[in-house]
Amino acid sequence: MPPTSRDTARAAVNGINAQKSTGPGTPAGKQRLSLNALGHGLTGHVVALRTEDQVAYQQHLKCFVDEFQPKGALEEQLVQSLGDTTWRLNRVPALEATFLTLAAEDHLDSLRTNEPRAASALRSGSGIPRSKPVARQRQYL
Repeated sequence: MPPTSRDTARAAVNGINAQKSTGPGTPAGKQRLSLNALGHGLTGHVVALRTEDQVAYQQHLKCFVDEFQPKGALEEQLVQSLGDTTWRLNRVPALEATFLTLAAEDHLDSLRTNEPRAASALRSGSGIPRSKPVARQRQYL
C-alpha cells in the first residue's frame, strides 16, 4: 500500500517533533537520565546508589582489598566483584524493612486483635500520617 499524503504529512510532523526531543543537554541531566531505570539497586551497573555514602563504599572495597591483597587482574576483578556483591547484599535488610512497613501500612486500618497491648499499639499507630520517605520507597519494590 503506497503512502498517502496524510502519511507523508504525519511523517514530516513526527520528524519536526523528533528534532525537539533531543534529551538532556547538561552533564547533570544526562547523569539523572542514566539512573531512570534504577529500581532496588541489587542488579545493574550502578553499585553505590546516589543516596548512599560513596566514601563508605570506597572504604568497604578497601577492606576487601586489604584483606585479600589481590595479585593480578583476575584476583583484582574477583575482589572487586566480592566487594560490590556484599555492598548490594547489605542493602537487602533495608529493602525488606521498607517492604514490610509498606505492607503493614496498607492493612493497618483493617487489623483486629483481642490482645490488649497489640490493640493499643494498633490504635496509636492508626492516627500516624503516612511517612513520605516510606511512601517514596514504594517505587523500588
